Amino acid sequence: MVNPTSANPLISVIVPVYNGARFVADAIATIDAQNYTPIDIVVVDDGSTDETQQTVAAYGDRVRYLYQENQGPAAARNHGLSVAKGDYVAFLDVDDQWPCDKFQRQMAAFIAQPQLEIVNGYVQMLQLTEDADGQATFQPRHPPVVSFNLGSALFRRRVFDQVGRFDANQIHSEDVDWFTKARELQVPMAVIETVTLLYRKHETNLTHDRQENIKAFMQVLHRSIQRRKAQGNTADLSRLSYLGEDGKIFQKDGQQPAILDPTPQS
Repeated sequence: MVNPTSANPLISVIVPVYNGARFVADAIATIDAQNYTPIDIVVVDDGSTDETQQTVAAYGDRVRYLYQENQGPAAARNHGLSVAKGDYVAFLDVDDQWPCDKFQRQMAAFIAQPQLEIVNGYVQMLQLTEDADGQATFQPRHPPVVSFNLGSALFRRRVFDQVGRFDANQIHSEDVDWFTKARELQVPMAVIETVTLLYRKHETNLTHDRQENIKAFMQVLHRSIQRRKAQGNTADLSRLSYLGEDGKIFQKDGQQPAILDPTPQS
């Protein structure tokens, strides 16, 4: 795959936070660990009552801090988008992590296929567990999979002018909602076959409520069907496209994306 040039475009990273002070240092560290520059870091504090502001303040001008009254993660991401300086945008939930080659590999995909507006990747789910000594660590829950998760993708900022911002009324599955709209509009996107998000599950995740997640997911699918019916389009959404190491687009034979073998991630 083609490597990014030395004149890399700016990537704005938007980090929504609600009472996540204990994760902020790790989030900024995983951004700093990217084998890529330049990066514009924007932390949007969604009405936290913990030490989030003080924690971010320790980074000085290196991190831009925005505060808003509590409105939910979708509204926080929209706030970040309104001030993003980069031509490319990434989203990182404060409790998640990235492999250090995420940006390098995804920018290489944009160079190989300039028509792409979104480059996605695989998600490695990690579960917070305790070992025999009571030490809490995040361990792989299952092999990596393809998921419409904002944190696994990299976006051209202009795509939000085409698809629109996130639905601030959608507390759960707002990422699936946005990606579904993008697919309805046939926005060019592809998946690279590598892990681009380490999704860390723990007891305080917003997605911890399984029933609410399922309910919201079904609502998103229902709205998508209704929109397509209103437009006279009853066809299924197009199959996912993948990008090989040779920089060429292809589709898998099956409808379901194959999982990757679980491998240690840096």
